[in-house]
Amino acid sequence: MTEPKTYTAAEYLCLENDYERMSEKYECEFERRRRWEKKYSELLSEKNRLMLELNNLKNQPLRKHNERGAGRKPLATPEQIKEIIQLYNSGISYSQILKQLHLSWSKGTIRNIIVRYQQTKEGTE
Repeated sequence: MTEPKTYTAAEYLCLENDYERMSEKYECEFERRRRWEKKYSELLSEKNRLMLELNNLKNQPLRKHNERGAGRKPLATPEQIKEIIQLYNSGISYSQILKQLHLSWSKGTIRNIIVRYQQTKEGTE
């Protein structure tokens, strides 16, 4: 077994100073870690709050587009569109559809209504 080392007074003072500096550094780092852990805890609770808010927003119905009713109004009513589609599917021409429904639109308008209907029908299938 080796004998413990003996220190001179100067060496002892130097070691004591080193110990005090290291103790202060330890206390400083300990306090710093405590602040970081507190900040981490705050951020974690903020994340949980935001995730809950996001889930609540996902479950809410979407805002209706154009709630104020601004913008161009549709030319044809849903009933007119349904009637136009039925007549077109029965083989009646654009101009005959206009005459039968007493509409003052162009044949292009009838065509656009039919094309849009077909596009929406294809999108839902």
